[in-house]
Amino acid sequence: MLCRQKAGLGVRNIQLTLADFFRGAISSRALVLFHDTLAAAGAFFLSVWFAFGLGLHWAGMKDPWFYGWATLIFATIAAVVFVLNDLHKGVWRFTSFRDLKTIVVSAGLTVLLFLRVLFIASRAADLPRSSIVLSFLFLAAFLAGPRVAFRAIQEGGIGTPTLRRGNRIPVYVVGVGARAESFVRETARDAHSPYEVVGLIAPSAYWMHRHVQ
Repeated sequence: MLCRQKAGLGVRNIQLTLADFFRGAISSRALVLFHDTLAAAGAFFLSVWFAFGLGLHWAGMKDPWFYGWATLIFATIAAVVFVLNDLHKGVWRFTSFRDLKTIVVSAGLTVLLFLRVLFIASRAADLPRSSIVLSFLFLAAFLAGPRVAFRAIQEGGIGTPTLRRGNRIPVYVVGVGARAESFVRETARDAHSPYEVVGLIAPSAYWMHRHVQ
């Protein structure tokens, strides 16, 4: 009976742990999606603002509500594109070139779909043409900037205390394959790594005085 109770408690603990895990994963993804959608709205607003010359009174603006609805439509389309491209599922700490490529593609699709919807609705008569390019640039920058900055902070590039070189253990890595390159790269990026790669032991003289990254 005691064994059954312990087993039951173990299963219950596992279920709670999994529930907490999925709850945290969902909440973090929702937060990222909210950030990206807000960034899309801000990117469109700034693109129109810049297109009108940074003026609080936008010259030629016939209907102020048009820009409010256009911002809402732009952000909604962006949120749908982000979900379809799984942009909100990426871990900011491991932002890579592939993530940046997804950001550029998502920003481009958002602008193209927005223009299609806007032309059908109002032929985009009140939208400055320069804001189209600016919205793409702003959106890509607002999505990529925080991710790159967050990764730099996590890896000790900005504002993170690092181990001094004198406190690290000097090591030699045997081989010049993919695993060796990965170890050298991760050791250099990790601000708290206890090791410092001072050289590689290569199988031939071909690799002498060369860099692996």
